[in-house]
Amino acid sequence: MNIRVLYLASNQKNICDMKKYLTACKKNAPVNFFILLFLCINVAAAGQNKPVTGTVVDNSTNEGINGASVRQKGKLKGVITDAKGTFKIDVPENALLQISSVGYQEVEIKPDFNTAVQVKLAIVNKELTDVVVVGYGTKKRSDITG
Repeated sequence: MNIRVLYLASNQKNICDMKKYLTACKKNAPVNFFILLFLCINVAAAGQNKPVTGTVVDNSTNEGINGASVRQKGKLKGVITDAKGTFKIDVPENALLQISSVGYQEVEIKPDFNTAVQVKLAIVNKELTDVVVVGYGTKKRSDITG
């Protein structure tokens, strides 16, 4: 059985039988290996995430905000800040971070991968317009007021 293959050598198309192709591959094996290795490293590096560390603080007091949400824009997965407001998240280089917390204005930032970022959140003043009290059961007035 004669198998014919098409391969590129020195920018020329060559058609030959399998035996000649394998002989040519053996001669260029180190070069082919390094080209393949280089391509694999570049593909792996392109898909890697980088760590971003930082602190989320209150704009007026500069105190860390516990429980603030830090996530990549457009993604559901994220992290929550600790008691001091610090966080660490892995994101791609072109990512935007969304930082939010209850009672604060949401902020979007471009992360700095070289230094720790400090994000200041401003308080949102929204007053309640209606208060609805719902009660179930009965109590004597003397039991409540004394």
